[in-house]
Amino acid sequence: MKNERDSDSYRGALRMLGQSLTTLKSARQAPSYSRLRSRGVELFGDEWAVSKPSMSEIFAGLRGPSSLERLLWLVRTLLSYNDGEEITRPPEPRDPRLKPWREVWRSLEALRAARRGSAAVTEDGDAQALVSALETALVAALKTAMPPSSASPEPPASPIGSTSSVEGPLGHSRDYRRSRTVAQLRALAEKGMAAETLLTVLKSRAVLLARLNDGRGSLHRTVAFHPDGIAIATACSGSGTVSWLWDPITCQSLGEMSGHEVGVSTVAFSPDGLRLATIEHWGEVRLWDAMTLQCTGEAGTGHHGNGIAALYSPDSSLLVTAGIDGSVLFRNPVTGDVVGAQSNSDGYSAVTSMAFSPDGRLLATANTWSAYNRPGDVAVRLWRVTGRDPVTCEPACEPLPGDEKGVNSVAFSRDGSLLASGHADGSMQLWRVAGLDPTTCERVNTPRAGPKAVRAVAFSRDGSLFASSWSDGLVRLWRVNGPDPAAWEPACEPLLVPDCSADSLAFSPDATLLATGGRDLFLWMLPTNL
Repeated sequence: MKNERDSDSYRGALRMLGQSLTTLKSARQAPSYSRLRSRGVELFGDEWAVSKPSMSEIFAGLRGPSSLERLLWLVRTLLSYNDGEEITRPPEPRDPRLKPWREVWRSLEALRAARRGSAAVTEDGDAQALVSALETALVAALKTAMPPSSASPEPPASPIGSTSSVEGPLGHSRDYRRSRTVAQLRALAEKGMAAETLLTVLKSRAVLLARLNDGRGSLHRTVAFHPDGIAIATACSGSGTVSWLWDPITCQSLGEMSGHEVGVSTVAFSPDGLRLATIEHWGEVRLWDAMTLQCTGEAGTGHHGNGIAALYSPDSSLLVTAGIDGSVLFRNPVTGDVVGAQSNSDGYSAVTSMAFSPDGRLLATANTWSAYNRPGDVAVRLWRVTGRDPVTCEPACEPLPGDEKGVNSVAFSRDGSLLASGHADGSMQLWRVAGLDPTTCERVNTPRAGPKAVRAVAFSRDGSLFASSWSDGLVRLWRVNGPDPAAWEPACEPLLVPDCSADSLAFSPDATLLATGGRDLFLWMLPTNL
């Protein structure tokens, strides 16, 4: 148990170090990793140079520098920028600004030794004391290293969690769900809804909690909950270059992710909650620290034409992106580098949606018509994903029939036995996936379809609910009563999203909230009896 606590403390320390280096990098006008490396090699040589992939992992808080010399090489290189301008006299090895970073290294090494069990750490509080010492050293290091124009030398507070927490980067709270529910009920009561009426309503239908927008006329076409339910990310088009993070309790903005040249097509959280990925209409991929909203990496498109979809593998070890040309690219989640691609070379229609099976062995893609596809080439496809370096991707079975208009969305059930697909002709299909390595998929009874195109389908993480949305703003929810969809029943009255905008769906992890994205972001409280 103690070794586990020490290991958690060390991981928390790496995250703090990564965040502090990111803060310093941002204050120095955020030079790219390529520029940092070339600048450092020019100034100090390559004996202790840090590679670009290593920089990505260090700044993301996934690992530490392998030696004090490499840490100081990195810090000295950052300090050779002043308000974005390279200066001719970089800090000398004995520069006073480097002293706190040496203290940082000593604290980090002590935590590393405690994790390995090679240090004389016997008291439970010692690991926390080491973390506190590291945090103090980082604050001192940033105070001495910030350029004069920097508004604040303190490490920036995380928009969605405490930077000093060693339990996790986002400050988990046992009382979070309870406090959220209380806050939402209070908000509804303040709107004039009597308690008795509120409780009656919540037993039969969902209640609209909030309508959120950024004030710029953005289209919030894709929504995603953080895996711990403490934030909602939206991919925005219309405002040009930003996406947003929202607090589901206060319904206020937590910050924006800017830097794309055009509108953002999709946004995805990694299942471990550490990273966030955005992909723009032209296919440019940007990687973000989910705590600080600092950009940690960029990657070229790799797609011919627009980028459309992105998601992480269940173990967070892969980032997958897809485009209008039908290509599916597997990427390193830290650097964004392509490490594999679908094996098809003939080109498929545009990939509008993707979903991993819970074990990560199968990837489902939804295809729709585009200028790149062959006539009639619209379907649902299942891919067998193997390996990691490189990743290989091969068809797992024959394509599942779509319709002449295309398929807009796919989603796996919690146990991976069912695959749902939403079609542009207004139909929904449910497919029984035979085992972990299917050769065929059987079409099963489906929930009631609607008159308009199905825009999105989604299962709740606990597997208890299934939702679908149509282009006329109608959203239906079903209670999943076992693996046979014939036994499913409506969970509540259908929702009608204002302005007919329900392009995407996302359940909160505890299945108490539903977010719908379109012209605005709408947040719904689901019935209490679900």
